Amino acid sequence: MNAGIEIVSFCLRDLHPTKDIADSYENVVAACQNQEQSLNKAKQYYNSKLPETRNTAHKAVTDARSMGWTHIKLPQGEAENYKMRLSGFRKSGDIGKIMLSHRTAITNLNARHCF
Repeated sequence: MNAGIEIVSFCLRDLHPTKDIADSYENVVAACQNQEQSLNKAKQYYNSKLPETRNTAHKAVTDARSMGWTHIKLPQGEAENYKMRLSGFRKSGDIGKIMLSHRTAITNLNARHCF
């Protein structure tokens, strides 16, 4: 305003609302405090559940990967085992046939005597 006055600082030490709005002012202050308390509780809940949820998700992913590898590697191993046994039977000639017959006979014998 070009009055030649410079305000260097301004400080209010004590400020009170008028008596007719004091109750409403206290209600507003209480509502703000309740809001802050509710936000803090929500943040606390979020921070407590986030690691637990991440752990559960990580375990589910790890279990799924493990199960996938089991369904892939186990049949591959069984197929490789079959190929190796077949190769052995082919190389051994009659001995392989005799061993297979012997194994079949033992299996059938055990099956008959089980009640």
